[in-house]
Amino acid sequence: MQTIRELREARGLSQFKLAIQVGVTPASIHQWESGKNAPGAARLRALAAALGVKMDDIIIVRKPQDGNGRAR
Repeated sequence: MQTIRELREARGLSQFKLAIQVGVTPASIHQWESGKNAPGAARLRALAAALGVKMDDIIIVRKPQDGNGRAR
């Protein structure tokens, strides 16, 4: 299993190009890669298709949150 960033870079895609393929903004890709946010099921499916892997092959990294639900 690999992270979104590892899979994207292995395929030579920029965040911008991956965002276009998935139908999101480059900021969304950045947030997913940095652990600030995670894709929902529909976006994860599109992401897996764009990266040529199964959904189960993608590691979603989440930053720990403080007591107010904000990433630390």
